[in-house]
Amino acid sequence: MSIVANKETRVVIQGGPAGVNAARRMAEFCHLTRQPLHVLAFVFPPDAGKTAEVPFGSELVSIPIFKTMAEATAAFPALNTTLILSDRIARLKRRWKPWPIRRSSWSR
Repeated sequence: MSIVANKETRVVIQGGPAGVNAARRMAEFCHLTRQPLHVLAFVFPPDAGKTAEVPFGSELVSIPIFKTMAEATAAFPALNTTLILSDRIARLKRRWKPWPIRRSSWSR
């Protein structure tokens, strides 16, 4: 899947540690390509009211964490894109293993 982003794209990331990790990778890419970072907020209810520190070059960018999307959009009306990440999906992918292939005695 591809995502089309332009200069007007403003992002909110929904998800806990996976979201912060994605923001760090986005910030690194933006810094290397000399583009501004357009991640404005996180939504993760257990950490609501805190801020996430994301390295952007030699400085740290402080991004607020909200409990709901309604709070995030009220604080940042320019938000127009969301990135949804789940640690649960990542954990399931790491644990998933295909069924072992068993050869029967009658196959050639």
